[in-house]
Amino acid sequence: MLGTNPLTYGAPTDEEFPFLMDAATSIIQRGKVEVYRRIKKPLPNGLIISSNGNSKTDPEIVLNKLLNRSAALLPLGGEGEATSGYKGYGYATLAEILSAALQDGIFLRDTAGITENDKSKVTKAVVGFILNLVEKYIKPLIDSKKLKSKYNYIDIRDLNIEIKMYLNGYFSNIIKNGSSSDTQIRTYLDQLLLN
Repeated sequence: MLGTNPLTYGAPTDEEFPFLMDAATSIIQRGKVEVYRRIKKPLPNGLIISSNGNSKTDPEIVLNKLLNRSAALLPLGGEGEATSGYKGYGYATLAEILSAALQDGIFLRDTAGITENDKSKVTKAVVGFILNLVEKYIKPLIDSKKLKSKYNYIDIRDLNIEIKMYLNGYFSNIIKNGSSSDTQIRTYLDQLLLN
């Protein structure tokens, strides 16, 4: 069982903001499963499989199966060769090797918080791998060639629409601290997820 093993990239641009990308190598993350449980909606088919290979859609069952290691998040591309799931699995494995195995961090099944032998909580930290090429390679290239975008694009700041981004755990924290009603949060999450 691999974790979500996100791949994160950043690169400077000729605009006032850099290009940033942070994407899990799994189709869905545990946090989104928790959201589906809170709003009492089934998960879409084909995101998570049980140990016998069947797709699971009940978020409560999925969370329990993830904890006892009898379910797995499918990698980008989904299940099987027809949809190129092996590519997502390869990216996830590479992230696992760079950020955990080479750095003595937790990996594979230990990411669930339990060790194989004694079922006690894992004491090693979750670690990451950072490769900084900006100072040595990218910044001199931009300074010398002044890379410019040759494509037209729409700046979303000019569209007069509201775009919000939330950190993991944001809604749980609001509900826990009582700064918004559970119903308001569930209604918003329902719209966010299902529209």
